[in-house]
Amino acid sequence: MNTALRFLLVLLFSTSLACAQDPTPASALDQQFTSMLNNVTLTGRWCLVRDGQLTEERDESYTIVSVKKGEGDQWIVNAQLKYQGQAIVAPIPVRVQWVAGAAVMIVENLTVPGGGTYSARVLFQGQSYTGTWSGGAKTGFLHGLVKPTGAR
Repeated sequence: MNTALRFLLVLLFSTSLACAQDPTPASALDQQFTSMLNNVTLTGRWCLVRDGQLTEERDESYTIVSVKKGEGDQWIVNAQLKYQGQAIVAPIPVRVQWVAGAAVMIVENLTVPGGGTYSARVLFQGQSYTGTWSGGAKTGFLHGLVKPTGAR
């Protein structure tokens, strides 16, 4: 199944569930999200949208050291990044909203020094993620698995 179709099915399924009342209290969902994203690596694939077409998918990997809930839907994701050839842990401000028990991480106009400004919507369900992103004039899709850091 191609990436666009898979994403569309996930989006339609998630949207149809949005009207359903979530029986899990927010505090329990927040605890599950914290457990799921502490000391993990997001390993998957991404592609661009260019001239209305999807480009070839490429491998991606993001290491998340920890996440911490702030006020309301505000969170900090402590992500390991390479900056000027060195590994650093950067606190990335995000919002997390819940749709039928699934977390949607929202990044809105995040400026990365020397790297541009990005926005993204990433849905986390179980041990997988899928979403869209944009930065400058580029947009794309991403999807993959959430694995403990060091796992293959």
